[in-house]
Amino acid sequence: MIYRTPESLIRTLQEVVDRKVPLGKQIRALEELFSLFTTERADLHRTSYLDNPKYRNAYLRYHVPLNFARAACVLAQVRAVFPEVDRLDNVVDLGAGPGSACLATMHNLPENPARQYTLFDRSRAALKIARRLLEASPGPSPDGSGSKRRIRTHTATLPPVPEIPSAALVWMCMLLNELSIDDRRGQWPAEFVAHVTDRIAPGSVLILIEPAQRTAGRRLLEVHDAFIASREWKVLAPCTHDRTCPLLGIKSRPWCHFHFEWHQHEYVRRVAAPLGLSSPRSSLAFLAVVRAASAQPRFRGKARVIGDIMKIQNGKQGVYVCQDGTRKELSPPPRSSRRGDIIETKTDGGHHRLVPWQPIDKKRT
Repeated sequence: MIYRTPESLIRTLQEVVDRKVPLGKQIRALEELFSLFTTERADLHRTSYLDNPKYRNAYLRYHVPLNFARAACVLAQVRAVFPEVDRLDNVVDLGAGPGSACLATMHNLPENPARQYTLFDRSRAALKIARRLLEASPGPSPDGSGSKRRIRTHTATLPPVPEIPSAALVWMCMLLNELSIDDRRGQWPAEFVAHVTDRIAPGSVLILIEPAQRTAGRRLLEVHDAFIASREWKVLAPCTHDRTCPLLGIKSRPWCHFHFEWHQHEYVRRVAAPLGLSSPRSSLAFLAVVRAASAQPRFRGKARVIGDIMKIQNGKQGVYVCQDGTRKELSPPPRSSRRGDIIETKTDGGHHRLVPWQPIDKKRT
C-alpha cells in the first residue's frame, strides 16, 4: 500500500509556507532540521524549532506530509485489529505541532460530525497553523470546508499530560525524546506509564510513533514493557502478544521498526531530492495500546516479521519473527515477506500464510 498526501493538504501547505523564501534556503533549513532530529537530537528538547520561521517552513513542507503518512500507516494497523477505534469521538494530540496526526485521523477515519479534536503543543505558531490545516480539510459542513469541525488548541509544555476524562484516541508522535523518558533528569518508563494511566480515561487508545532510530526505538521497547507491567493496558500493535519484549535482552541491542511506501508529492520532492531524502520507502517505530482490563486476542498463533530477509547458514535464507514474546528465526521465510507482515504459523501442509503489512482496504488510504 502506498500512502499519499491529499491534494487539499498540499494546497494549504503551499499557502502557509512562506513563498518569499528561495528554494535553496528552504533546502538548507531542512538539512539543518534533519541534523537536529538525528545527530544533534540531544539538543532537541531545548529548541523550539517550530517557533523559528526558517525551521517551521522546512518542517511544514517536508515533515508534515511525512508524519501524515506515518500516522495514516499506523492508524491502518490499529483499525485492522481494533475497529472500535472508529467510534471514538474524542481525538487528542499531545505535542501536536502542526497537527499531522489529527490530519491523518481526519482523512482516514469515517466522518463523524461529533468528533472533537484537541491539540496541545508548546508552540503557539504551530497550533495556529494546525487549526488552519484542519479547518481547510474536507469536512462535515455543507461546502466541505471543514469549518464546522470541533477543534480546540491549548498551549502547553509537556509533561505533565493533561487530564483526558473520556475515552479518546490519543496521539504522541515524536515526543518521548522531548519528554526525556529514560533520562536521569526526566521520567523512567514505569513513571511515565503510571502518569499516563492516571491522566487518560479507560477505553482510550494511545498511539506512540517514534523515529526508526536505535535510541528512540529501544526507548519505545522499554515503554512497551512498562505498559505490560501496569496491567492497565493491552497492546494492539505491532506486537502479536501481551508479553515482555524479547529484543531488550539481546546484546546487539536491536529495535523494532518498520518500513512503508510513501508517495512524495512533487512539492515535497523539490526540497527532499537535493538532500537524498526522496526515497519512496520511509520508516517508523510505533506502539499502540488500549486502556482495558481485557481485550479480545486478535493474533493468537501468529507472528510479526521484525527483520529483513537475510542469509543464514549454508546459503539458506531466514527472517526474524516475534511470537509469544520470543524472537524466532524462520527458515525458509514466506515468499515476498517484508518487515511488518503478520505470519500465520499454523496452516495445513506446514506452510506459512502471509498477512500483508498494510491490511486495510486501499480505498481508506
